[in-house]
Amino acid sequence: MAPFKAESINFKQHSILKPQRSPATRQTIELPMNHKKRPECLPLPVPVVLEQDQILTLRDKTKIRADVYRLTSSQKVPAILMWDPLSRYEDFERFDPAESVPSGYATINTDSRDVGNSDDNLRFWGTSESQDGYNVVEKIAKLPWYKRKVGMTRES
Repeated sequence: MAPFKAESINFKQHSILKPQRSPATRQTIELPMNHKKRPECLPLPVPVVLEQDQILTLRDKTKIRADVYRLTSSQKVPAILMWDPLSRYEDFERFDPAESVPSGYATINTDSRDVGNSDDNLRFWGTSESQDGYNVVEKIAKLPWYKRKVGMTRES
């Protein structure tokens, strides 16, 4: 792409490249009691199942990734869905599983379209993100541990 000038500012154009990320590793891990993601994080007061890099397929076949934190029992629980364009593993300004899971909620941290290991490109200024969120709630409703309610929140 050719550089261009607007007023007194020189611009260089670059094609859009997604940053290199480590490949997604879909797995289920039991995190033991007292596990901490980082030293400053709260310890888990109970064992927690982490379903990492789960694939949720949207209406247009785009695959987004999610991490699900839930109780180790087969108890059905409501879900708290973290839905925003920020990476799901960056920090826990979000609902911390050390608080939400022992309180009886599954916590689902998603990578929306074009974030982390999710597919496609982020779409601004339209209804696409709300439609994606709707699709994700519908997918959650079909999970075996799900109990009739989804709350949605975001980090920023």
